[in-house]
Amino acid sequence: MKLSRGQQGVTQLTMFLHVFFLLLVQAWLTEIHEYAQTDVVIMLLGNKADMSSERAIRRDEGERLAREYSVPFMETSAKTGVNVELAFTAVAKELKHRAVQHPNEPKFQIHEYIESQKEKSGCCSYF
Repeated sequence: MKLSRGQQGVTQLTMFLHVFFLLLVQAWLTEIHEYAQTDVVIMLLGNKADMSSERAIRRDEGERLAREYSVPFMETSAKTGVNVELAFTAVAKELKHRAVQHPNEPKFQIHEYIESQKEKSGCCSYF
């Protein structure tokens, strides 16, 4: 994208949207923690992994938010499908594990599952 006249406005709009999205995600995560059941499964997804210049929030900011709210984070691409299935599978496995978990059974580790699947598939090499 090449802009010349009024380019400062584009930069200012991008910065505004960036801050807006960060605040929106923080508010959303806060509300979930306040009002949802304690056993709700939350995963923070960063979209447009294939188009880093068009993202509203950088990867490191998504990771920071995920750590702050103790939720898993992964980058996805709706366009290429990268990590989309993995995200849904991880949440489904977590839900299934919670539904059938026995007292002596170890807890399902969603973070570790995601990382092992990414390594196994060799996906996400451009992240």
